[in-house]
Amino acid sequence: KIAIYRAVIVPKLMYNLCTLWVLNAEISKLNYFHVKCLRRIAKILPAYVSRVSNEAVLKQVGERQLSVDLHIAQLALWGHIVRRPDGHPARLVCFKPGGLALQGTIGKRRMGHPFKNWIREVTREAFLIGKAMETESGRPTPSSERLLVLASDRNSWRDSIRRLCTSSV
Repeated sequence: KIAIYRAVIVPKLMYNLCTLWVLNAEISKLNYFHVKCLRRIAKILPAYVSRVSNEAVLKQVGERQLSVDLHIAQLALWGHIVRRPDGHPARLVCFKPGGLALQGTIGKRRMGHPFKNWIREVTREAFLIGKAMETESGRPTPSSERLLVLASDRNSWRDSIRRLCTSSV
């Protein structure tokens, strides 16, 4: 049942979410729905009845939070955009030519808290991943050139983000 859930429900739920910057409130709702479905599949009563925590349910079923999968997908998409040539439309929308300098936003933002932009937030996360990768190897904090080199090899970038994202949970 879990394999069917993972193959049918999760892709519908996660479809194109990697292209959005999801706020913490929505992430907690996503994780709640995931654990609720796993509880139904595993026939575990709700936490207020069974006193089984969500972490225990995830461990018992052998799953991880959907927010981790979302984070991995976002960083993988960021690496894919970074590996595109400078003239590629996806890269031109996100970065200025020749590096990882972000494109400016067009127009004025509304009053209130700062707008969370997908490319800005995922680039910040990528720099944190790059920093963790560099500190594991004993090298200094990554510059944008070193981060480009790290992301240029698809397989090592994918393995690194999976390893670092799952170790932080």
